[in-house]
Amino acid sequence: MSCLGAIGCDALDAPEPTIDIEGEALIGPPGSQAVPVDGEAACGPELVVPASPLPERGYNTRACGFDLDRDGIVGEPEDCNLCDGSTNDGDDNGANTIYVSCAKGADTTYPAGDDYPSQGTCGSPEQPCETIARAIELAAASSPTSGADEDVICFRNICVEENLSPPAGHGGFPDCHRVARSGSEAREWRRPSDPFMLVGWDRNDNGQYPPYDTGDLAVLEPPETCPGAPNKGCAAAPAADEEDPQDVHQKDDERAIYLANDVSHVELAHFTVRDYGRYTLTDNSGFFDLHADPEGDPPSADTNYVYVHDIETYDLNRDSNYNGRSSAINAFNWRAAYIEFENLLFQDTGYWVTRGGGSYGPDADGPFRWKNITANMDACATQPEARCDPDSVYDLDCALDYVCTDLAQCEPEAGELCKPRASTAFKMWGYYEGVEILDSVFDAQLEGRDAEDFELTGAGRLRAIAATPCTQDWTIRNNEFVDANVAVELVPESDGPCESIPRPLEDFIIDRNLARHDAPTGIYDAGFLLQAGSDDVPNHVIGEVTISNNMISSDDGLEACIEVLAGHDHPAMAEVPGAINIINNSCYGPITGTAALMIGARDGNNQGTMQQDIVVRNNLVGGKSSLAKNIAVSYVPTHFDADTNAWDPDGGYAWAGTTTVDLATWASASGELGARECVPTLLDDRGDSYPNGDVAALAGDLHISPADSCVLDQGSDASAFITHDYDGVARPNGDFDIGADEFTPRPLSEPPLRFLGAPEGLLAYGTQTTDMTVQTDQEALCSYRNAPASGACGPYWWNTFTSSGQTTSHATTLTGLVDGHSYRYCVRCENADQVANTDDYFIAFTVADPSVDLRGRWALDEGTGCTTADAANANTGTLAGSAATCPGAGPVWATGQSGAALDFDKDAHVLVLDDEHLDTPAGLTLSAWIKPSSFGDHSYGRVVSKQQYTGSYGPGFSLYLGDQPSGAPASSESLCANINTSWSGCAADGVITLDVWQHVALTLEPNADAGALPHRITFHVDGVAVGSELIAALPGENDAALTIGDREGFQRGFDGLIDEVRVYGRALSEDELALLAEP
Repeated sequence: MSCLGAIGCDALDAPEPTIDIEGEALIGPPGSQAVPVDGEAACGPELVVPASPLPERGYNTRACGFDLDRDGIVGEPEDCNLCDGSTNDGDDNGANTIYVSCAKGADTTYPAGDDYPSQGTCGSPEQPCETIARAIELAAASSPTSGADEDVICFRNICVEENLSPPAGHGGFPDCHRVARSGSEAREWRRPSDPFMLVGWDRNDNGQYPPYDTGDLAVLEPPETCPGAPNKGCAAAPAADEEDPQDVHQKDDERAIYLANDVSHVELAHFTVRDYGRYTLTDNSGFFDLHADPEGDPPSADTNYVYVHDIETYDLNRDSNYNGRSSAINAFNWRAAYIEFENLLFQDTGYWVTRGGGSYGPDADGPFRWKNITANMDACATQPEARCDPDSVYDLDCALDYVCTDLAQCEPEAGELCKPRASTAFKMWGYYEGVEILDSVFDAQLEGRDAEDFELTGAGRLRAIAATPCTQDWTIRNNEFVDANVAVELVPESDGPCESIPRPLEDFIIDRNLARHDAPTGIYDAGFLLQAGSDDVPNHVIGEVTISNNMISSDDGLEACIEVLAGHDHPAMAEVPGAINIINNSCYGPITGTAALMIGARDGNNQGTMQQDIVVRNNLVGGKSSLAKNIAVSYVPTHFDADTNAWDPDGGYAWAGTTTVDLATWASASGELGARECVPTLLDDRGDSYPNGDVAALAGDLHISPADSCVLDQGSDASAFITHDYDGVARPNGDFDIGADEFTPRPLSEPPLRFLGAPEGLLAYGTQTTDMTVQTDQEALCSYRNAPASGACGPYWWNTFTSSGQTTSHATTLTGLVDGHSYRYCVRCENADQVANTDDYFIAFTVADPSVDLRGRWALDEGTGCTTADAANANTGTLAGSAATCPGAGPVWATGQSGAALDFDKDAHVLVLDDEHLDTPAGLTLSAWIKPSSFGDHSYGRVVSKQQYTGSYGPGFSLYLGDQPSGAPASSESLCANINTSWSGCAADGVITLDVWQHVALTLEPNADAGALPHRITFHVDGVAVGSELIAALPGENDAALTIGDREGFQRGFDGLIDEVRVYGRALSEDELALLAEP
C-alpha cells in the first residue's frame, strides 16, 4: 500500500507544500504529495525547481528519451549507449543486459549471416534470444534470491507476445531519484534509478532508438486467436456469462504488458505496440496493466516507480466489441505510486486510452502522471475489418445496443452491420490522488463527419477526460482537446465506487487548456462540465474546483463553454464543500444552449442543495449567437463573486431563473462589479488581428491583440487564484487582463509585431487611391515594397511609410489603382534598437471589376422614355404592360436608390429579348435594388426572370418575392427563386421589408463536395446571406425573354420600385456582393 495520505511515512520526506509550477501558492488543500512509498529510499535530496516555459503539447518522436546519468537532461550522448549491441550497461550500475531478436511474426526478416541458436543459451547480441518471454525467464533466474535486479532486455523485429511481466517481486533495484518539477507539472516526481527495462534495440548503434530510427524495428503484437475471423467467435471462445451478457471473450487477457504483483522499479521505452484487442474478443485488452488481486489478503502488493516513455501504439481495441476493460491502459485497482506515462502516441485507439478506479480505501493510491500524450481516437473510422457480428453467439453488442448502430456514415464497406464509437479517452475514479494529465492532445478525429454519424450517450459519448466519484487532487494543464463533445467532465455520482467510505470529488485544477471544436457535427455539450451529485450517497458531490486560463472555442456551436450543475439531494449533507472558481477563461464561438457560462440546471430544476461559493472573474465571452445568454444562474448562491467579466454585446443574462435581462439589471441582481460588454480584438499566431474575433480564422487561438481596448488591463485582481496566464506568462502586466491571455509587450531584443494591416479583401470599383496602414506593438520605422509572386521580398527596393518612426501606427498613400487589379505588398519594420523583421508581413487587396462575366446590367437611370440600356451587352429593355406598350403602359420613371428607377404596378414590366449572353450554364448571380409596396401579384412578385412558362416552368431562372404563410415554395415575407424545372425554394421568413430600399441577390455555384447535389444556391439581402441550399439543377439554356418586374406569361407582376438590375454568369463573392449592396 502507498503511504500517500497514511500515517508512518518517512519523516525525511514530509509532504511538500502545494505550489504552482512557477513557485506560487495554489488554492486548496495540499492533497497527496510526492513522498516515498513504504520501505523505499528517500530518492535523494530535494531539487531546485528550474525556470521553464510550458512545453509543446502531444507526442514528439525522440531519438533518445533516456536520462541514464540522472542529471535531468534527456538525450545526451552519455544517455544513449543503452542496448547498442556493444555496451552491456548503459549507466555503469552492473545491469544484466539480455538481447532478443524475435524469430516469429509477420514480415520478419533477418540479415544474411545472422545465427540464431536454440533457446537454451541466449541473450548476447551475437546469440540473442528468440522471445522476450524467454529473456524475462533468464533475467529472473539470474537473481533467484534478491527478488530484484537491474535487468535490461533489448529487443528487435516483430515480437508476437502478450501479458509480458517479470515474476512477482522481480522488478528493478529498490531505489529512485528525484525529478524536479517544471513546465506544467504540479509536483516533484520520483523515477526508478536502476529499473528492470524493456527497450527497443539500437541495432545500428547510432544512439537513435525506434520508433524514431526507422532503421531499427521493435514491435509488439498479439498472437492470432482465430486466424481469418477477426472479432468473431471460434471454437476457442467460451460460452457467454449468463449474469453478464457482455462477458463474451476468447481469452481473459490480451495486453502487451501486464505487470505482476509487486513488480516495482520498471522502465519501458522506445518500441511500438499494435493491434492488441483488435482482432480477438477479450475480457481485458490493450497495452498496459498492473495486476491486482481483489480476492487476496492483502488484495494485492504494491507496484511503484514505473516509467513508460517514447512508445507508439496503433489500433488498440480498434473496431472491437465493447468491453469494460477495453482500454489501452487498464487502471483498475492499482496499488501503486509514481506511475508515469510520458511521450506516448495512441493512434486510432478504441474506447479508452486509460480507464479504471481505485477500489481500496480509505488510504489513496498515487500519484500518477500522463504527459505529452497524443490520443487520436477511433471515433468513426471506416475500415474493412469485421466489427461486431449480430449473428454470432459470441458477440452480443448489436442485440444489446451498447454501442453499435446502423448509421450509414459510420459503416465499413465490407457489409458489417454495426460500428462501435469511441468512448471517453481518459476516465478514473475511486481512491486515487495526485493525478496529472499534462501537455497532451486528445483528438476525436471527427473531421468531415456530420452529427447524424454519432451516438451522443453511453459508450458512444466522445469525452476527452472524465473524473468520477471519490478521486481527488487532479491537475489537468496545458492540454488540447479537439472535437470532444465534452473536454473535461467531473461526475460525482455513480453506483459502486467508494460507497462504503464516500468522499467528494475535489481539489481539481483545470488550467491553461485549449478546447476547440472544428468539425461541423453539432453534438458538443460543453468545454468543461461539472455534473450534479448524488441523492442517495453522501459526499458523492463536487468540492473545490478551479477552472482557469482556458481557451474554449467552436465553429459549429457548444451547448455551453462551462456548465456547473454541482449540488446534491442527500438529506445527511447540509452543504456542498468547497468553491467553484471560474477565472480568466476565454470562450468564443456560437452557443446553442442556454448560456456560455451556465450555473445550475438549464431548466431551473436544481437539486435541493447547490454549490454556494461561486467565483466568476475576468472571463471573456464573445462570438456567440444572439440566441444564447452570456451567463445564466438558475438559483441564488449564498456567495456569488462576479467581477469584471467581458461579455458579448449580443448576449443577455439570467439570474435565479429570470428571463433574459440587460447588463445593468444583471449587475444589480448578481452583484457583479465592473462588468462590460465589448468585442475584443484577437491576435493569431501569424500576427494578424481580427477586430471581430473571427474564431473560424483563428482555429481556437484566442490571444489578445495589442490593439485591443476591450480586455487589456480591464480585469480585476485574481492573484489569489492564479499567477500566470495561458502561456505561462506572469500575471499581471500592469492590471490584470480579462480572458486567458495576459498580453505582455515584447522586449526590444525582439523585432516588432505587425498587425491590422489594411486595406484587405475587395475595394470598390473605381477606387484609384487608398491609404495603406499597419500597426506595430513597438515604436518602429516601417517600410514596404511590391511583393513578388512567390518567395521572400528580399532586402532591396523598399519604400518608407509616409507616417512612421517613433510610432506604433504607420500609414502611406497608394495611387494609380485600376479596376480588376490585385495588389500585394510586403512590410518590414525596425524598432528603436534597430532590431528588424526578417520575415514578410503581407497586405493584399483587389480593386473590384464589375465587368467580369457580367451578362447584363440595366441601371434604369434614363429617367424618361420607353427603353432602358444594357451597359454590358447592349440588350436594350423595352417598357411595357401586359396588354400594351410604352407610352401609355408600362412602369413609371421615379427616383431610385441611386439616380432614377422604375415603379411597377403588378401590370408592368421591362422586356429584354432573348440573347445567348443571358443564358448562364455554369453559374449565376442575380441582383437588384428593390423597394416593394407589397409582395406583388398573387404574392409572387417577380424581380427578374428568364424562364419558359407554358402552364409549368421550364429551363431558366427566376428571382421573386414570396408571402404565402402556409404554402410551398414561397414563405412568409421572403425572397424566393425557381431554377429550371426541378427546384423552387425560399430564404428564411421575414427577410423582406416593405417600403424600404434593400439590395437582394441570388448566387448559384458549384458545391465543393459534389455528389448528388452538385450546386449551392444562396440568397442575400443587403450583402448578407439569409439562406442556402444544395440543389441538383442548373438553369439551362432557353429562348425565353428576360423580364424585369414579371415572368413570361405575366400574372406575377412586381409592386414597387426596382433599380440597378444585374445578371452575371458566375457566383459573385461575398465581398463583391457587399460592394453592390453599399448604398
